[in-house]
Amino acid sequence: MKKIIITLTILIVFLLNINVIKASISIDHECEDYRCKEGTDITYFINIRNNIEKEIIVNYIKIKNELDENIAVREEIRYLLKPNESNVFNVTEKVPLPPTGGYTLNYYACFGVTILYPDNIVDDEVCGLPRKSLTVLPISKIQCQENKDCEKKEYCDTNFFKCREINCNNGFIFNHK
Repeated sequence: MKKIIITLTILIVFLLNINVIKASISIDHECEDYRCKEGTDITYFINIRNNIEKEIIVNYIKIKNELDENIAVREEIRYLLKPNESNVFNVTEKVPLPPTGGYTLNYYACFGVTILYPDNIVDDEVCGLPRKSLTVLPISKIQCQENKDCEKKEYCDTNFFKCREINCNNGFIFNHK
């Protein structure tokens, strides 16, 4: 009988703590290079809002790759959020290469949270929706960065980092022009 009471008590405590975390998270990003070239700086802006009536501690922030759920960024933080407070955390890293070798990286943010109850402490992880998409210019796709990287009859199209043939009406090409 004593085991049943203990088991029921644990079950009730567990059930009371399920889905109590209603803190929200949203994420956006800004690249140093407007094309988000691989290896350049990217700053993620992670907004966390405490929507519950208890204080919470944000322990860490993770940015995960949606395809394989690998962690692209993990930032350790210890930050107290009171009820109805929010905070934006800025994390600067290098633009990663998309896992498929293509141009698109789909990602989402999560944070570790500790909820401070008067008689209990609950640790959990909250992940955000919707997922975000980042178009990356992989270094392997860059053919040129300036005209001198191209043949004499070509110029560097810096919008796409590709050498393009010069179309010349008078038939005279000098210094890639």
